[in-house]
Amino acid sequence: MSQLQVNKFDQVFEACYTELTNYAYSHVKNRQNAQDIVHDAYLKAMKADSRKPISNIRAFLYRVIGNLVIDQARKTKRRQSKEDAIKINEYLTKEAQTPYQLSLGKERKSILRNAIDELPLKCREVFTLQKISQLSQKEISQQLGISTSTIEKHIIKAMRHCRSYVKSRV
Repeated sequence: MSQLQVNKFDQVFEACYTELTNYAYSHVKNRQNAQDIVHDAYLKAMKADSRKPISNIRAFLYRVIGNLVIDQARKTKRRQSKEDAIKINEYLTKEAQTPYQLSLGKERKSILRNAIDELPLKCREVFTLQKISQLSQKEISQQLGISTSTIEKHIIKAMRHCRSYVKSRV
């Protein structure tokens, strides 16, 4: 990338930095995350521009920011799903010390089992295969003959249901 291209790129970036940050902020609702996304978009766009000059830098930056926002949402969703799975495992395997704690543990398991039993058949099957049998989405997909995106939807639906069911009973 020539110095002239770098200067042009930087001028466009500086001119639309605020609007790019506002665009990212409108999706992530966190000013620092929005600024980080815009910075990452700048670096990715600079790298892409060094391989092949970008004709519309502003539009390209918007596209990169949109993709980064989607990536961040996916990561957040995966992290939340993992945190929920950990909470369910902790909830099911909490060690009871006293007879009272033992009865609470049994009650918790019973509440969660009831929540799982209320799920639609396929949703319950996917949920138990992933959360209890610890199968990967790929393994579940092969076993049940459904796509991984359908599996994700079933897991999300099951987690939401179990969370609200348990909250309403505790």
